[in-house]
Amino acid sequence: MATLFFIALVVATFAAFGRGSTPRHERLPVGAWHFADVNANVRRGFRAVTPHRDRMEPILDGITAGVR
Repeated sequence: MATLFFIALVVATFAAFGRGSTPRHERLPVGAWHFADVNANVRRGFRAVTPHRDRMEPILDGITAGVR
């Protein structure tokens, strides 16, 4: 039961981040969301909080430079 609550909390958090990163004139009211809207907001929120691979490439190269 606690695991389901945690998963729901994570999904709701990413959906809130995704909704916040959407321009105001494109946002739907929360009551009008369908599964596809929740999915899109979660994906958008995940992309908003994770670093882009292009920006991370020099950092990762520097960390793994001496590793063989």
